Formats: sequence, structure tokens, C-alpha cells
Amino acid sequence: MNKKNGTPKSTTKLQTNNTLPEDINERISLVLNSDLSPQKRRLMAYLSKHPDAWTHQLATSCAVGYPPCRLFELNKDILPNYGLHVLCHKPDKWLTNRHGDTSYVHQWRLVKLSDKGVAA
Repeated sequence: MNKKNGTPKSTTKLQTNNTLPEDINERISLVLNSDLSPQKRRLMAYLSKHPDAWTHQLATSCAVGYPPCRLFELNKDILPNYGLHVLCHKPDKWLTNRHGDTSYVHQWRLVKLSDKGVAA
């Protein structure tokens, strides 16, 4: 519990000092209703329904040429205000492309932040 204002320590606040909802889906709804570019809105909507989406899935499904660039922009400029973050992680097993070569494609996931970092 925060001694100054009585809120739980895990509560993240918007820049306007409004307390954010604890539920990640409610936070995602707030982001989707904010002033996002069409590409960023499609990425957020897709990630909210498809955790651990591959980079090529995001590019194809969301019509985004290079998803990591847009996701970096979301992480840097928008998502911290909503207590969210997009994580990129290495898969357990790399994909093999149609030529039989290893493709070093990563997976992406939306997570909720707390004052201590990523919430479990």
C-alpha cells in the first residue's frame, strides 16, 4: 500500500493521474480507444487476441511492413501511459522457412506492468 495516497503499490497511473484498471483487457481497450495510427491499432488488436504471435503473422495479418518498428514506438511513446508493454522473446524452437533454412523470427506478447516491472 502506498503510504502517500493509499493506493496499492502495483497500481500504475496515467499521466492525467487517473488510476488504471487492474484488468489487462480494460487497459487494452483504453489504448485502442486512444489516438493511434491505423497500423498500431491493428497490432494492438491482434496481440490482444493472439499472445505469442510471430513477427511474420503480425506483418501479414496487420498489414505492417516491419512490425518491430511500430511495436518499439508503442513501447516508447504510448503503452507506458497505460501500464502495458509488448515483449519480444525468442521461441523455444526456431522456424524453418520454405527453403529449409532456419528463420530467426521472434514472438510478441502484450503484458501488464506494475510498479515492480512486468506483472506475472
